[in-house]
Amino acid sequence: MWACPTMENFDYIFYRHPPEQRLPKLKRLQNWCKKMLDRAMEEHVAIDYKGDFWSITIEATIKEFDQQDEDSDHPIESEVSNKRKCANADEKKNLKRMKTQEELAKSQMPPCTDLKSKIFSTMEKTKEAFFVICLHNPIATSPPAVNDTDVPIECDLMDTRDAFLSFSCDRNLEFSSLRRAKFSTMAFLSEIHASKTENPTYNCNNCRQQCGVHYHCTRCEDFDLCEKCFNIEPKHEHKMECSVSCIVDVNQDDKCNSLNSI
Repeated sequence: MWACPTMENFDYIFYRHPPEQRLPKLKRLQNWCKKMLDRAMEEHVAIDYKGDFWSITIEATIKEFDQQDEDSDHPIESEVSNKRKCANADEKKNLKRMKTQEELAKSQMPPCTDLKSKIFSTMEKTKEAFFVICLHNPIATSPPAVNDTDVPIECDLMDTRDAFLSFSCDRNLEFSSLRRAKFSTMAFLSEIHASKTENPTYNCNNCRQQCGVHYHCTRCEDFDLCEKCFNIEPKHEHKMECSVSCIVDVNQDDKCNSLNSI
């Protein structure tokens, strides 16, 4: 959990906060998070929260060290040999080239600290702002399962923070008061349920044409082929399932409208 207060007049998730809302200072917010997590431990929801934010820090540091290793794999001898070819140049130019060579070698040398020291030094700066919470086993402490008959709805509107905030700004859905927040929530729910009834359209990843009969890859994240591209050799390496989508023929609708207007 990241305990960092937002900036004033900055919308991170919700559009238009209440004007009387007070933003806590960094230390006050961190203390509030600690009190909340202490209560979670008392109620046996969490086991402990005094951990370190390892995952992102380690991944970023390892990538940095890997990049440094790749840079060090490129030999400096090629540049050294190129410089030695100019042995007949004057002494001033030779000294300048030697200085450039030393600077290049210095820039390609790995840092003196190892991976563990680098991670610890990075985490030392942000350890107060991050809380890693260890929860109890969900099987042992979870309440009885809720028999929810509603089918889960997938909507791009709720996938990312940016999509949620952009939709609020475009529709002017504010959260500056309780009344506006209720209306904005109802508008979001209406939009989510409306997206469920819309007929999805599919474009072929090969020819980029809209297709009624499409073949969807069962392993790739978003890969569809039309019937024509599906039969072209060589075929896709993964298994593909055929499905039919309802696509409205725009030209046919125009013809019907023109006949009705006569």
